[in-house]
Amino acid sequence: MNEMLQQPKLLCFNLKGEALQKLQCAAQEHGASVQVIAPAEFSQTIGTLLGILPRSNTVCLAPFREPMLIMSSFDREKMEAFLGTLKEKGVSIPYKAVVTPTNLLWQCDALAAELKKEHEQFRRMQQKND
Repeated sequence: MNEMLQQPKLLCFNLKGEALQKLQCAAQEHGASVQVIAPAEFSQTIGTLLGILPRSNTVCLAPFREPMLIMSSFDREKMEAFLGTLKEKGVSIPYKAVVTPTNLLWQCDALAAELKKEHEQFRRMQQKND
């Protein structure tokens, strides 16, 4: 999988209205495409949604409603610039991930659950340090 040669792509979950429009505008500014993922697809793997792996007949194990963004084919510099543009536009997406060889095989709902757990742990650590 040579992601560096591919156009940056964003898998977008649970984002609507103005926030989605701002995300799409930011993506366009950075040469990335946006794929809005419907709740019926949350049980598929990241690789399936990117068109790398075949579809499977899986069941959503942990439905989620929070906005989530998965970034594919972004190098560090592009990712930081894109996230900076999102921040400037006032788009807050607490759960974000970059595609890796490992999470390519994860179902989206499982990744969302893991991101939520990590986010909570980080928040608790910040509260202890305040």
